[in-house]
Amino acid sequence: NYLDFGIPPGTPLSNGPLWFPGGGTSYEPPTATPTITPTPTNTPIPTATTPPQATSTPTPITPTPRPTHTPTATPTVPLPTATPTVPPYIP
Repeated sequence: NYLDFGIPPGTPLSNGPLWFPGGGTSYEPPTATPTITPTPTNTPIPTATTPPQATSTPTPITPTPRPTHTPTATPTVPLPTATPTVPPYIP
């Protein structure tokens, strides 16, 4: 159950990117992406400012109190105790 790939002992398993023959493309290092220089645009000058809007304060919600349930005691029935039986005395 051993596969022998014919790699001599001590050989590094990778020294860079992997390339598979017949894979369709060869490895090419990534190129730097061009940076886009923003061009100046004509920004419109605001003609009027909008007055600030009034903010409303939310009304706090008061929780409705719920009745608390008091647990009722469950009566406990005493367990019957076993009466010891004494074997009859045979002289």
